[in-house]
Amino acid sequence: MEVSTVPGFGPAPSESAPSAEEIAVHFPELEVMERIGAGGMGAVYKVRQPKLDRIVALKVLTRELADQPGFLDRFHREARLLARLHHANIVTLFDTGMAGPFAYLLMEYVDGVNLHQAMQAGRFTPVESLRLIEEICAGLQFAHGQGVLHRDIKPENLLIDSHGQVKIADFGIAKIVGERESGHPALTQTGMAVGTPRYMAPEQLEAPEEVDHRADLYSVGVVLYELLTGKLPVGRFALPSEVAEMDPRIDGLVMRTLEREREDRFPNMGELKAQVGEIIRSRQSPASPLAPPLASYAAVCTGTSLALGLVSLAYFMMKLEQIRSDAAGAGMIYMMLALQVILIGVPGVLGMLFGYRVLADLRKSRGEKPGLDTALIAVLPWPLVIVFAIVGTLLWEAFQALGRLDPSIPLFVVLSLLLGTLPAAIIIRWVLRWVMGGTTSSPGDQR
Repeated sequence: MEVSTVPGFGPAPSESAPSAEEIAVHFPELEVMERIGAGGMGAVYKVRQPKLDRIVALKVLTRELADQPGFLDRFHREARLLARLHHANIVTLFDTGMAGPFAYLLMEYVDGVNLHQAMQAGRFTPVESLRLIEEICAGLQFAHGQGVLHRDIKPENLLIDSHGQVKIADFGIAKIVGERESGHPALTQTGMAVGTPRYMAPEQLEAPEEVDHRADLYSVGVVLYELLTGKLPVGRFALPSEVAEMDPRIDGLVMRTLEREREDRFPNMGELKAQVGEIIRSRQSPASPLAPPLASYAAVCTGTSLALGLVSLAYFMMKLEQIRSDAAGAGMIYMMLALQVILIGVPGVLGMLFGYRVLADLRKSRGEKPGLDTALIAVLPWPLVIVFAIVGTLLWEAFQALGRLDPSIPLFVVLSLLLGTLPAAIIIRWVLRWVMGGTTSSPGDQR
């Protein structure tokens, strides 16, 4: 999926926005590819820098607004704010200036979707939602550390690139801690609320001049609630766990970010991020030492099969000489081998089938279900036994051909184990990669 999102602009271009051809005249050093969004302040274009051979986004202010000093101040102010913020979870600014009649920002091009588009395309699991929030918290924690408050956190301003990484965009109405709002008449008049009402903290409406970093905390809480439930926390709203099945600890985390009084919220983004991370880590491990029933059945079947195999092998070795001396010994050997195959194979195959089903469920649940260790116990023994049997047989033939089998049995066993370890490790790694490949969060994985 290749849908480009534009910080602060809707996906549909405005008819009044300059065309790509018109923009190209004033930016000869750039290859203007297409207009990818437009809004009240201007438009954004997908462009290529030939010298660096990279795709970037070019954001320009409309000529009408550029003629108004207040709006031009806002534009340059956003550039100064972005220049402070070098972080993996914040859209990077490369350059700013004037080109002909256009004030512009040259910034990172995010090839992906915004969070609003992603939520429309499909629901996120609780763990996926928390992982996204953890990245948002990381970006905002850095911004707050630089004295910058975003004040307009909402899904449209949260971009998800093709690797599933979150990028915070549009610092156009951000506030610098200690800065007087009245010094920027185009941004807001004294006492005027700024932001998006459905995501704004109560104090942004009631006392906008006194807003601090905890307003961003509230907005993150609204986004998290929407991710978990598909709804906004308006009026008397239900706890997230009442809307969908999830860890009840998430309820307390969400409700604390949505406290009306900012003193009752988390003290900072770092604290919220830490608690989100703690829940994620606990969800990645089994909630209890007991695996789900299907995983337990798989382990019991495989354990039974291995036990029967060891017992029958021991009995076979004990009776081998007696069977050889019997006239009908060969037929007895085949009967015993057939019995071993039945006794060992039936529960072994059942264990592998159950184990594979558990691994498939784990992959689909993206790590939310426990039972990985138990399922691996069920699935891996027989492929590994086959690997070691093949290696052992080849070595047996090689030692016999050299006439060194009898005095070298310990060496034979050690070599079998050593040479069988590499293919065994490859099998284990392949199984784990297959399972864990379904537990990573990216825009395309959750549909």
